[in-house]
Amino acid sequence: KSPRKSTYELTDSYKVVTGRVKSKREGHGILKTASGREVSISPRQMDMAWDGDLLEVELGSKVFFGKPEGIILNIVERAHSRITGRFTLSSDGTGHILPDNPKLQSILIPDHKKARAKNNDHIVVEITQYPESHMPAHGKIIENFGQADNPYVQTQLAITKHHLPFEFSKEVQQQAQALQRPTEDDTLTRVDLRELPLMTIDGESARDFDDAVFACRKPRGGWRLWVAIADVSHYVPKDSPLDLEARDRGTSVYFPHKVIPMLPEALSNDLCSLKPHVDRLALICEMAVSASGKVTKYVFYEGIIRSHARLTYNQVGAFLSGTEYENRDQKTIGEEYPNLCEPLLDLYEVYQKLFEARRERGALEFSTTETEFKFDFDGHIEDVVPVYRNDAHKLVEEIMLAANVCAAKVIEKHEIPSFYRNHEPPVADRLESLVSSLQAFGVKPSFSNAPEPKDFMHFLEQVEARPDGHILQTLMLRSLSQAKYETECKGHFGLAYQTYTHFTSPIRRYPDLVVHRTIRYLIRNQKGNHLHRVKGAKKLRKPEWIFEKQNVLEDVAKHSSECERRADDATRDVVAWLKCAYMKQHLGSMHDGQISGVTHFGLFVTINELMIDGLIHISNLDHDYYTYDESTARLVGERSGFVYKIGDPIRIKVAQVSLEDRKIDFLPAKTQQSSSSRKKSKKRKK
Repeated sequence: KSPRKSTYELTDSYKVVTGRVKSKREGHGILKTASGREVSISPRQMDMAWDGDLLEVELGSKVFFGKPEGIILNIVERAHSRITGRFTLSSDGTGHILPDNPKLQSILIPDHKKARAKNNDHIVVEITQYPESHMPAHGKIIENFGQADNPYVQTQLAITKHHLPFEFSKEVQQQAQALQRPTEDDTLTRVDLRELPLMTIDGESARDFDDAVFACRKPRGGWRLWVAIADVSHYVPKDSPLDLEARDRGTSVYFPHKVIPMLPEALSNDLCSLKPHVDRLALICEMAVSASGKVTKYVFYEGIIRSHARLTYNQVGAFLSGTEYENRDQKTIGEEYPNLCEPLLDLYEVYQKLFEARRERGALEFSTTETEFKFDFDGHIEDVVPVYRNDAHKLVEEIMLAANVCAAKVIEKHEIPSFYRNHEPPVADRLESLVSSLQAFGVKPSFSNAPEPKDFMHFLEQVEARPDGHILQTLMLRSLSQAKYETECKGHFGLAYQTYTHFTSPIRRYPDLVVHRTIRYLIRNQKGNHLHRVKGAKKLRKPEWIFEKQNVLEDVAKHSSECERRADDATRDVVAWLKCAYMKQHLGSMHDGQISGVTHFGLFVTINELMIDGLIHISNLDHDYYTYDESTARLVGERSGFVYKIGDPIRIKVAQVSLEDRKIDFLPAKTQQSSSSRKKSKKRKK
């Protein structure tokens, strides 16, 4: 339906373009065509369109914001059918929703009385009438979450806002419930590793155990290393209801207090989870690791295992660091699992050698600190605590990386359609921006136009000990491209691998399940040094295991990458709200922080012990007038000469919190000028 209706005549086709429109803060929109051409949509025209809508426009004669004007002929596709937001009641009794997405206009709710919506209730509305010229959008309330003052409501809002699938259909649940536990018949076509003391190492609250590991020394040096990954492909046939649902979800989503699994819990937390002391089907990657940390041999085969222990990162970390006996509330690993002490030490030695090889490759290592929320019985935030990675985390990560590389190599060797996890080098404009940003810190990196991972690694080592080291790391991290799933092998810049894929988490990532199917098909149907098929195992039909059509495989790869971004955005939304909610409980509190960003309008500060960011507006900086020096990214006081720069320590007071905008405002706890800077100021005045 054309917004212009009969008042518009058709024009020559070359004057008509189509593309998605992005709303801008000034009220206009920018439409981008498939060829990259940009067209400006006036604020008046944007009254009829929303951010993300697919528009067909005629190019006009005027120019807006440096781009040709576009006049809307037709709204081809609407980007939003359901909206989340805050309900508000006007003085005249009219109900509106203020969308959580600030790029969308308010929506009129004619029947709000039927839904019994109250002021500030967070609701979901279905659009019944889209906006037209001088006519706001209309909607009806389909769900009311009530007052959004707790994490559970915020999680539900994020699920709705980011269109996360969270309910399994009856058909999917029935398929999951009908699945059978492993039988003795399953062992006939699998290598029996039930006596091998494989163990899982995961977080305290984990329930979906994807991987189990074991290592032992070889008589002539080096180690044998086993990585057993849950064989999800045995239970989830390609194109079955379970598979289509997992494909749609792409990944499990981990909120601070809730998980939306990719697979029903009957699989993710039971049949496929490598629980201790129960038989589980697994896909095995067995490796030979040399004394120098090189994987010299590897072989994939189908196996059946029985995990001998469910260990945690804290347990294993304490065991490896020799601090187990400091906590006598629980048994030590030596007391509870004496047969696992030597294998754990072997695993630790393997990790150390693999990590040495990692450094020689030049893989990047970012030492970031994450935070964890502690909740009380009612779901309110009790505390925010930093989470530190110990050697157990690093051990598991490095061993999983080795298995992922082996999986990528066997797929590439047999030239079979599947997924790779690619991470391309930074593009030129981002690299230039990074170098410019670093120079503002007095750092002059020696990057070439085509840097190697080692160049970045050496730089990270150089700045690690600096007070502003973590900020410089963040700048570098932002300059990197995003990793993604693709059908062509392009290598992984950050990990310094020529070939890489994801193999080790099929319970929670759909690409890993695709890779599992690929490798199982190769095991059953191909021969080679890296594949072992148990006698009697039948060959598999390719269409039932492999995406044979290239365009379909590419679409699934792209969708999987988009699902990963979607999950990250949703969890980031909730975490940002939780941080604001926590700080709102502590208005007026004082904290030590560090300046993490400087702009013309103020300072961004990170609280050291909480890793929570806030803004000190420039108007609240001492009793001086500050100007922004763009070349050095500093704020300089005109009278005092005092300088604020990234990396400076600063003590702050929590002044104001906006839960709706996810923003925290700080004030300087006291004047930041040192006596030396005051003396310099007096000398200048003389």
